[in-house]
Amino acid sequence: GEVVLVGFRDTPEPGQAFRVNRGNWGELRQALENIAYDGATRFDQLSPVDGVGEVLLVSDGLANYGAGPLPDLGVPVFCISAAPGPDAATLRLIAERSGKGSIILFADNPNFRGYWYGTNKLFLNAVFFSTLFEGPNGN
Repeated sequence: GEVVLVGFRDTPEPGQAFRVNRGNWGELRQALENIAYDGATRFDQLSPVDGVGEVLLVSDGLANYGAGPLPDLGVPVFCISAAPGPDAATLRLIAERSGKGSIILFADNPNFRGYWYGTNKLFLNAVFFSTLFEGPNGN
């Protein structure tokens, strides 16, 4: 499959396309590891990406730069956060508003330096199979 990576802070970066084939995601992983986290997040600058069927939003949910909310991206949005103290209410609102999205919160980064290889499976199961289970409120 193809993954389009759009980094964003106060403004979105141009999307980079990566091919993931038979579990080989080395180039995408390298790009993710090289992202510089500067703390500024501005959701209102994001826009839909042509040809993308779903969005995986990795964020703490804290929009601390700019006042506008995340615009409707027109596709399901799955929110993931391993940050301490995420704004879970905002992430849930983003996921619910998108229709078929969900929110996945981790107490810690399960993929930290790939130290525990088994946790990569935990992360991927949470991402790809989260919609198969009902939450505590039936959501």
